[in-house]
Amino acid sequence: MRVSIAKIKANPLSALDFSLTEDVSADSYGYRDFSVSGPLTVSGRLQNSGDGSFSADLSWSGEIVQQCGRCGKPFSTPVEGRAETRFTLADTADADGEDQLWPIREDQADVAEAVLNEIWFRCPMQPLCRPDCRGLCPVCGVDLNQQSCSCGKDDIDPRWEKLKNLKFEH
Repeated sequence: MRVSIAKIKANPLSALDFSLTEDVSADSYGYRDFSVSGPLTVSGRLQNSGDGSFSADLSWSGEIVQQCGRCGKPFSTPVEGRAETRFTLADTADADGEDQLWPIREDQADVAEAVLNEIWFRCPMQPLCRPDCRGLCPVCGVDLNQQSCSCGKDDIDPRWEKLKNLKFEH
């Protein structure tokens, strides 16, 4: 998902509007916590700042697939957002992402790299297929959203058995 800066590279303060819709592989950019399901639409504006960098105002929409942190099943989530970032011609692009500075390679700004980074930052640490997901039984592994199990839920680890006898005054 690359945008050519050739038309605005030599003209400080010039801008370029764009809109792209493409299939993007999050895995090819190193993101393994989610995948993009179907095309990702990115639109925005790149503006030459005149100092070898280009400011970008990006908007995106699409759908991602994540794995539920409780039951382990994949689920889809629509994503959309907006972010401001910068691209640079210099070889000193921000490798750790602290300054939101992305490299321009061969006069091409890879907007997918910046957008996927924003999507990743906005994903929950423990994604849930639904808020009331009951997850898997820790003993037998059955999906508690689909059926119940007859495992001994009252079994207490013997190391904690004495805590059962504690009485609290209100």
